[in-house]
Amino acid sequence: MHSNVSAAQEPPLGPSTSSSSSGASPDRGSTVRPATVQRVIQAALFMSPNLLSIGQLMELLGETDYSKVKSMALDAMDAFNESNHGIEIYQDLDRFGMRVRTEFNAHVKALGSAPLFNEGVMKTLALVAFKQPIYQSTVIEYRNNAAYEHIHTLLENGFLSREAKGRTYVLKTTQKFYDYFGKDAFAKSEAPMATP
Repeated sequence: MHSNVSAAQEPPLGPSTSSSSSGASPDRGSTVRPATVQRVIQAALFMSPNLLSIGQLMELLGETDYSKVKSMALDAMDAFNESNHGIEIYQDLDRFGMRVRTEFNAHVKALGSAPLFNEGVMKTLALVAFKQPIYQSTVIEYRNNAAYEHIHTLLENGFLSREAKGRTYVLKTTQKFYDYFGKDAFAKSEAPMATP
């Protein structure tokens, strides 16, 4: 008797209500429909003022598989960038963000609504850009202990890179710095790096 109760009685919702007959079930555990994953990632990157990590995207999508979500983010980036918009999705290690394409920066930079960082952070960034490569201890000496937080903010946002050197670190600006501020934002000093 039970064999006559077939799938014909199920609501016609398509793949989301059928389980294994199609082979794959990419939305298992996910709160986002597979067909909209790329658009959700793209929308999240557009809305976020900061880079989004894979962990943040996992939480957003309701997914627990790190590699799977990273692959989704890469697919979303490729699909968006293929359309040749004036903005692009970019990858910084395991974080993703959205920005104006470099070739259009000069045309629209003046329209930015607010400074990216406060004055203290900008002064610390300017010091690194002008004197790089520079020891972190030298930056602290010039800018006082508040520069520790400034450096942390700049590292988090991808504008500085840091490499261990003895008991301190060597700081440099990144490609993102040049993409955002332009190659001539700060004149590079020819002074050698001070000894920590």
